[in-house]
Amino acid sequence: MRLGLLLGALLISTQLKAGLLDLQYLHDVRTNSYLLCASSMLYFNPAEKTQDPRALTGSFGNLTQLDTRVVQLGQPAPLAEIEQLISAEFKALDTTARGDSGAYPARILTLLQLQSRLDAWSRERYQQTQQDAPILVTTLHQQSLEMAQLLLDYQVRQYPLPAGAPIALTAVQREQLDKGITERFELLLSQYPSQSSELNRVRSSYRFVRAQLLGDEKFRAKGGADFYIARNISDLDEMAMQVVLSPTASR
Repeated sequence: MRLGLLLGALLISTQLKAGLLDLQYLHDVRTNSYLLCASSMLYFNPAEKTQDPRALTGSFGNLTQLDTRVVQLGQPAPLAEIEQLISAEFKALDTTARGDSGAYPARILTLLQLQSRLDAWSRERYQQTQQDAPILVTTLHQQSLEMAQLLLDYQVRQYPLPAGAPIALTAVQREQLDKGITERFELLLSQYPSQSSELNRVRSSYRFVRAQLLGDEKFRAKGGADFYIARNISDLDEMAMQVVLSPTASR
């Protein structure tokens, strides 16, 4: 009987761990889709005279991570179909000659519309899965996701999108996201003291580009907000994965 109880507990623990991994994968799908669109708008911008190869490298990395997470989630039909369309649209962008850069905005608009569909599906599935997740994991997820939302909004405001493009966030909405991010850093530092050094680094990096993200065009961080925020999101998501994989995460 005792062996049966132990096996039952092990099975429950394994199921919880699998559920947490799925939650992390769903979150990674969302953040990488935001980063893919933000980097793509930075690189495939017909208004820019030169293209920063770091943005293209980042886009390919986000697309690869997105594809990997969809596979790890078992390639559910709606998600896999949208991801394949995103991949095809990005590859079409990448093969469009710079001399035909006038075609970029229409393709970027399609990419944004697909990202919105992917994000909506992933958000709904995430909400269905997060019930038993540790608060630390969901807090880290919310922090990186809201940074991703601010970054995409910033790029949308800078990009020459055609009619029918997504409407940028209002100043009030941006300020609300910023307020949540600022307060959440304090919460994370109290919940996760073992990572205080890394969290403080991420907070300092966010503060450095904060004015740019919120719309103060007098300030532009060297290298662009995209590279600072993308690094922050990657670091926060890695912290969340470490918590998910820890022995105590499913207890």
